Amino acid sequence: MTAKKELLATESSEEMNAVNEEATGHRQWIQFGSQFLLALYPSPYPKRIAQSSNTHCKWQHPPGNEIYRDGVLSFWEIDGIDEISYCRRLCLLSKLFLFSKTLHHEVETFLFYILTELTPEGHVLLGYFSKEKNPSKNNNLSCLLTLPSSQRTGFGKFLIDLSYKLSLRERKIGGPEHPLSDMGLITYRSYWKAVIISYIRKRRYLTNISVKGNLFAFSLVNLVYSVL
Repeated sequence: MTAKKELLATESSEEMNAVNEEATGHRQWIQFGSQFLLALYPSPYPKRIAQSSNTHCKWQHPPGNEIYRDGVLSFWEIDGIDEISYCRRLCLLSKLFLFSKTLHHEVETFLFYILTELTPEGHVLLGYFSKEKNPSKNNNLSCLLTLPSSQRTGFGKFLIDLSYKLSLRERKIGGPEHPLSDMGLITYRSYWKAVIISYIRKRRYLTNISVKGNLFAFSLVNLVYSVL
């Protein structure tokens, strides 16, 4: 346990040094497995981690529990308090692509849901979302990331759909934490509309259709957004 705390403290110190170097940095390409991705924003990655992952990372799948599998796609649930270092690094990765991503230290109060694809190299990350364990509001999603190589494939909506399925299971009505990014809002509106249209089409022979948020775990605001 002491060694783990020392490692986390070392990473935090290296992150602070990396923050001081951000102002002089430029956009860089990062290698993620066999993919090369263009980083849109700086992230305080400790150099030791950024430079050594290729030679030392032996993960074949994320930590945590596999909660869903459909063919080659899987969802994994990770408690931030159990995998602090992994979740911090996941947040640092998302900072490379999300301008609004700020939190990457206090992962202990969050659950992380990872979407992967099974390949010959193992389970490869496609995207993830995080949610607070005890949200102060009815938020069922805090941060959503689909890697650039996995965008425009429907995986973003797949992640959103899981967040609402979890809300239904918890018998709660909720929605994403605001403000949403422009791309996030577009994805959510597309998802909300698709769900409601599918619901109406299945009941097209009825003369009176009542759409209620608790059928989908949508908040009233989400319903309004979906028809604008």
